[in-house]
Amino acid sequence: MNNSFDVFGAFVKKHPLIIFFHFLFSVTLSFLYSFILWTPLGKLYKITLQGKRYTSEYDSLFFPVIICLLSCIIVSGIIELFVAIIRKKIGLEIENRIKEFKVSEIIVKFIIMVFINILIGAIIGISAGMLLKFINPLILVSVIFFILKLNFLYFKQAYYLRDINIIEALKYNFHLIKRKRLVILIPLAIIFFIALLVNQFYGLILELMIKNLLILGILSSIATGIIKTISEIFATTIENVVYLNLEYMDLKKLEDNKFEGEIL
Repeated sequence: MNNSFDVFGAFVKKHPLIIFFHFLFSVTLSFLYSFILWTPLGKLYKITLQGKRYTSEYDSLFFPVIICLLSCIIVSGIIELFVAIIRKKIGLEIENRIKEFKVSEIIVKFIIMVFINILIGAIIGISAGMLLKFINPLILVSVIFFILKLNFLYFKQAYYLRDINIIEALKYNFHLIKRKRLVILIPLAIIFFIALLVNQFYGLILELMIKNLLILGILSSIATGIIKTISEIFATTIENVVYLNLEYMDLKKLEDNKFEGEIL
């Protein structure tokens, strides 16, 4: 963990511009979610419950919600691209190979990941729609997402840090998951809950202190952006450090076994 703090601190000092842009888009995303999206979405939901669909009021709210949702998706995608760049830079800096960094390589891999995510999202969406009568789609999607998250803990590291394709990254991810799931899961869970608690704490404090909704929305978004940026970059750092350590031990074990085999 100490090593992760050192790596994180060094990265923040070297790349303040990347940190700033991650923060900027995180604030934008938070603002879209908390202030712009939920207001029209809440009204749209009430209208739907009242059975007033396809009215002029419904139509006037429907398109703003769609635009906001698309905006959220785009901003989220930009943040994910920054995280991919951060992941690669941290990995190369740990291995003293930063000169090998190529933005084009990350962008290509990221675009491939976007298409894969769209495909997975479509499959999950169709499945949720088919099972709508039997289970709440939100619960179903959450469960599927949680299961995927638990079983792909090393995938992004392998995919972005190494010159391998998605299939190879998946295979190595499953190889590491078999024996070393908790090694990475525990620190990530700690970061998640700390970030959640801090975010809730600041949100509560701001709500008690500020009554103006506009100012509250802006300050809440800024606080959330700060927390998201710090927690996400630190989590990425830990993911890289854990992965590289496990990869090193894995390769060393293979070399030792090979050496023993040659002796025998």
